[in-house]
Amino acid sequence: MTRSEQRLAIERWRRHGVVGAAGDVSVASTLQRRALMVVVANGAFYGGGMMICPDASRDDGLLDICVVGEVSRREVLRLLSAVFSGKHVGDPHVEFFRTRTVRIESAQPCELHLDGELAGTLPAEFRAVPSALRVLVGSGSAA
Repeated sequence: MTRSEQRLAIERWRRHGVVGAAGDVSVASTLQRRALMVVVANGAFYGGGMMICPDASRDDGLLDICVVGEVSRREVLRLLSAVFSGKHVGDPHVEFFRTRTVRIESAQPCELHLDGELAGTLPAEFRAVPSALRVLVGSGSAA
């Protein structure tokens, strides 16, 4: 990743409210972490091509959760480069979980972004709803 691509990606993360969102975060009632960010995904990609949850499946009925723990600014740059290709998997600062429902809370005010748009503040609850969306595909399209 070139320097200009890194700057663009960092700006994109800032715009989407990821950088600087550190806080005490609880995922469900069983996990408490201090985290830079928590991503709830139903697919592999996020924020313009970042492969945030490489193993996510849209049709498994589960949400994929990516938790990035406390990291230095230098680590953010390294992880940012890795996330575009999914190479952040296995990093000791990054954890993945799968669940049907998740509630995310923060001890301090923390913005909530949905698909890159400011949508409110935490707490927030997400739930996978299997087969809730019907998709029509044209006869010439691959399903």
